[in-house]
Amino acid sequence: MKKIDFEAHYYTQDFFDAIADREGIPSFRTSDQSMYHGGDGRIGIRPIIPKLLELGEKRIKDMDAAGVDTAILSASLGVEQLPAEMGIKETEKINDALGSAIAQYSDRFKGYAVLNVKNIQSAVRELERCRKKYGFVGWNAFSNYGSQNLDDPDMYVLFETVVNLGMFVYIHPTVPVADCFKGWGPALATSGLGFAEDTAVALTRLILSGIFDRLPELKIVIGHSGEAFPFLIQRLDDAYLRSKWTNLAKNKKMPSEYFGTNIWMTTSGNFSVPAFQCAYDTFGSERIMFGTDYPMEDMIRSVEFVDKLPISIVDAEKVYYKNAEKYFGL
Repeated sequence: MKKIDFEAHYYTQDFFDAIADREGIPSFRTSDQSMYHGGDGRIGIRPIIPKLLELGEKRIKDMDAAGVDTAILSASLGVEQLPAEMGIKETEKINDALGSAIAQYSDRFKGYAVLNVKNIQSAVRELERCRKKYGFVGWNAFSNYGSQNLDDPDMYVLFETVVNLGMFVYIHPTVPVADCFKGWGPALATSGLGFAEDTAVALTRLILSGIFDRLPELKIVIGHSGEAFPFLIQRLDDAYLRSKWTNLAKNKKMPSEYFGTNIWMTTSGNFSVPAFQCAYDTFGSERIMFGTDYPMEDMIRSVEFVDKLPISIVDAEKVYYKNAEKYFGL
């Protein structure tokens, strides 16, 4: 069965060199080969660095071993956190590295652009360049950009550009900036809780901002079996109805309705059958795609997880590739 991976990551040696032992965020500490993203967001990546740096035959060998036909690649978090001038330079370089890999392996790799949004107009130009020069299919946005949120008014032009270019947005988690996520290490601040919480907040803010009413063709994907939304969507709807009298929320439809028109999720990095079942029961097989979160997660394990899910072959085909074809033209 064909498999299209919506979430797989890479870095470049040039990026590591650019942020090696620097003051500020992000920083790559060479002594223990860990990345720092602020607060308690220090992530040890020594064991997976060779796989992160691989944009050629060795990565394809891993894909073949897992039976993955196509991977949509994105730079892992960090480059978007850099100061504006340095960030613009480094995003161009890291997108170029992916563009070159796609040109060489066009039947196996597709790409997400990463953007430094401290200069919005430069980010718009970079998104356009990645689409027109390399054929990138989406923007890998992050759940926060420090003091900037995805629903900030000046961000709107990026989402508008995504729609105009026929692309989509994958919102990837990053370390929350709130102080309540500091003090107990990465289990609180990163993939244990912080990543899911930050992505859920970012997408909820976008929903309440009314962006999907202004841009009805906008398509957004989130990972990890929908972060917190399958569990919380009914309460979000109820709270929206109760709070409409405040006139703060700008969305014209119930929050859950956008999950039937504009929002999808992937299986990346969440190997809980009950969590998948909640997403499946809440949103249906048409809203779920396959993702591995490679190399942060094992690609073979990601496939085996989906293979063993209690769903029909018809639904497995939707998850693995038919939704990608139907809704994203992949």
